[in-house]
Amino acid sequence: MAAAETLTQELRRRYEEAKNQRAELIPVWQKITRYVLPQNGKYLGKTTQRDRRVSFGDILDNTASWAHGVLVAGLAAGAFPQATPWAGIRMRDPLLASKNVGGEWADQLSLIVHAVMAQANVYPALRHCVAEMSAFGPGCLVIEEHEENIIHLHKLAAGTYCIDRDFEGYVVALYRELTSTVAAVVDRFGLENCSERVRHAWEQRKYSESVELLHVIDERKQRDPTRQDNRNMPWRSVYIDQSAREDEPPLSESGYPFMPVLCPRWEVHGDDTYGTSAAMKALGDTSGLQHKHVRMGEAIDKMTRPATQGPAEIEEVMGMPGAHTRTTGAARIEPLAPPTLPIQYLWQQIVEGDHVRIARAFYADVFQAFLGDTRSGTTAREIMARLQEKMQGVGPVLNNIDHELLRPLIHAIIWFLMQRGMVPPAPSEIEGQELEVELLAPLFRALKAEQSRGTMQLVEMIAQLGLVPGWDHVRDRVDVDAAADELRDTFGAPARVLKSVREVQSVRDARARMMAAQQQAAMVQQAAGVTKDLAQSPVEPGNALGQLGAGAAQ
Repeated sequence: MAAAETLTQELRRRYEEAKNQRAELIPVWQKITRYVLPQNGKYLGKTTQRDRRVSFGDILDNTASWAHGVLVAGLAAGAFPQATPWAGIRMRDPLLASKNVGGEWADQLSLIVHAVMAQANVYPALRHCVAEMSAFGPGCLVIEEHEENIIHLHKLAAGTYCIDRDFEGYVVALYRELTSTVAAVVDRFGLENCSERVRHAWEQRKYSESVELLHVIDERKQRDPTRQDNRNMPWRSVYIDQSAREDEPPLSESGYPFMPVLCPRWEVHGDDTYGTSAAMKALGDTSGLQHKHVRMGEAIDKMTRPATQGPAEIEEVMGMPGAHTRTTGAARIEPLAPPTLPIQYLWQQIVEGDHVRIARAFYADVFQAFLGDTRSGTTAREIMARLQEKMQGVGPVLNNIDHELLRPLIHAIIWFLMQRGMVPPAPSEIEGQELEVELLAPLFRALKAEQSRGTMQLVEMIAQLGLVPGWDHVRDRVDVDAAADELRDTFGAPARVLKSVREVQSVRDARARMMAAQQQAAMVQQAAGVTKDLAQSPVEPGNALGQLGAGAAQ
């Protein structure tokens, strides 16, 4: 009977399986690194900063790099702008949310969350993540608690990790490759937990010697839900020394109460694990563009330094641009092949064809317009009106950023705040209720604006119909409170802008009492006027007053 598989053996085996699944993407990622993100340097064997700078020389036309930069800048400004709050918090219960119960408390919590993000490394990490996912397909961040900043996000580069997904397509496992030193490993995990090789290097004072680590985060299959220690958390975290023997235990095993891996994918089709990216769609044009520039350079050289032919007495040279070839019987030196290449036509094809297609693949036209509007002082409503049609193509990507990146991040921050007792006491009416994150950034509001525009058009049409004689009753169909709540959500206004249900009802009751008092006063005044008129009227036997007086006299 075969011996049971150790934890180290199991995780190494699963890691190798995940690497095999990722292998088919490596050649594609190499080309993207070469022509779009040379600063990445992961797949070209570039390890030093100098080597990575040299990689920029491989780019003869930087249209793809430029378009990718516009895309990243637009997403950063439109999905998580650092200057303004972009995430709100409200009750998950629609009834409570519509009544705006606990709205001011939720706004206060939202401000605390944004303060944490501004203090931590959240914004550089988010920008890195969208740059990675738009280039390679997935972007990956690992959430860790930080003593001072509450939270810290580790930025992972494509090619340094592998992922697994569950049956529903969600990322449920991360295999992360790390390179550290003997000193750092001993400091982090303790000498007693290190492998034999690391302990030996420590004893030899080889503190700077490299150590290859494997960090695995996955769902813990066997645990005691009643216990909340690190070995019984829903998610497992294991560090393994790759140089350790298979019978040696991992460096550490701990856990998380939630999935700490944020791994949004640009587009996911079917059972794909890593997804596709904008750079992949533009890769054919991008790589072909570099080839065209090489050929155009050669054509220009042939025009400015054409190959020549001449008498045999002249030194023989190969027929490259500027070269000379000996030709028997030639009387003079002259061009071997007159330059007739259509350089202008070729350049026109590049500008009007390749550049346009690459820019469209990266949505550069959309985000250029967006960035230009935000910098020119255009209002958010005007920006949304301009972007509604163009944003339809970016909608699925924003949906992935919403559900796989931003919402889990906000929930993690709130969890850390709750553990430290930094969440203000909730009102009694919402105690125990679930919270929901609503994204208020311009790009997300632009996607919601279409629905709200329909609401506004309906309200305006009904209001106009109510002015038509005999149609005033149609205004009773409009729930103005619901319309106000929907518009507040769309435009991202804080909850304090709208009064609570209790405050509104109090105002309406006061208004009703005032109107009733005014009506009663008007009736009393009217009755007094009638009495005065009757008193001043002449009393005749035939009128009602005279008959009343006669009756009284009897």
